Amino acid sequence: MKTVTGIIPDIPYSESLTLFPAGDVLFLDIETTGFSRAHDFVYLIGVVFFQEKEWHYIQWLSAGPAEEASILREFLDFSATRPVLIHFNGNSFDLPFLAGRAELHGIPYTLEKKTSLDLYRLLKPAGRLFSLPHRTLAGYQELLGKERKDEHTGKELIPVYQKYVSGYFPENETPLLSHNLEDLRATADVCRLLVFNSLSEGRFHVAGAASDSSGLMLTLSPGDPFPVGFQHTAVLEEPDLQADLYAEKESCRLQLKIPAFSGTLYHYIPDWKDYCYLPAEDMAIHKSIASFVDRENRVQATSDTCYIKKEGFFAYQPSVMFEPEFRRTRRGASFFELTAQMTASPSVFQVLAASLLSQILQ
Repeated sequence: MKTVTGIIPDIPYSESLTLFPAGDVLFLDIETTGFSRAHDFVYLIGVVFFQEKEWHYIQWLSAGPAEEASILREFLDFSATRPVLIHFNGNSFDLPFLAGRAELHGIPYTLEKKTSLDLYRLLKPAGRLFSLPHRTLAGYQELLGKERKDEHTGKELIPVYQKYVSGYFPENETPLLSHNLEDLRATADVCRLLVFNSLSEGRFHVAGAASDSSGLMLTLSPGDPFPVGFQHTAVLEEPDLQADLYAEKESCRLQLKIPAFSGTLYHYIPDWKDYCYLPAEDMAIHKSIASFVDRENRVQATSDTCYIKKEGFFAYQPSVMFEPEFRRTRRGASFFELTAQMTASPSVFQVLAASLLSQILQ
């Protein structure tokens, strides 16, 4: 077994994005001879950890299947003091593979007690926003404008490892270690894209709000910079209702434009059988007072005519968060009246933005 250590100087780790202190975290990546836990084995385990104000790495490389138990023990012993694992697709592959191989060797498996952050799953908001065709680690690296230094995939390195352990090609050690280290570095790097999770989960504050005839513009700050700039338009429930998102690269501010307008909307009353419709006034009134209106001036209300009109300034809402609710048609999108009192309450914009971003990014 060979143990390789070193320092990675340029990991831009953010505790506010992962929600865990750097000292608790262990970035993890493994290399195997195949996908079967029953027939293949782990030949390389790499980790990155924070210690003495620097990011360090350790790689345990086996010289063959006989050393698999040794690298498993070394890794599991070392990981004991780190309660958080961060990986890419580790919940589906790395962790079950390690658990299976540890069981085969009779080694106590302790990773199930740790918090597991699988970036493959967590980065879905970023993948959706940018419509990534391939939501792989390399795909997210490409989104960040990063180019990998190694030229091989894990599958391509299996025969390279087989040559390495044969004893005749010791020079093949370098590409094996380099690929693993590149995956570890990439896993740490793409954590920056978790800023989009801050948006989808409502972890931001409203830094400003303004409105005009074109809509309601909110300035949001998640606290961390956006690693890539973007401009995105999301079509909402109706074709002419769109939300616009815009942020510059390395900015900590997002501009969110929500559909809003001045005009007349309708508040629909659900129990329409208890109402009459007044065609001349274009409104519904309850039957308890309809008797004061001449019969020729009133008709039985229907679900489409049982409403009260209202003029004002209205903003779109993804669900009924603020009442009374208004619509353009009975089955249309939901709006609420943005009064001066509501505008003075930052919590209104916080709730509205969080709900809308969750709808767009989840």
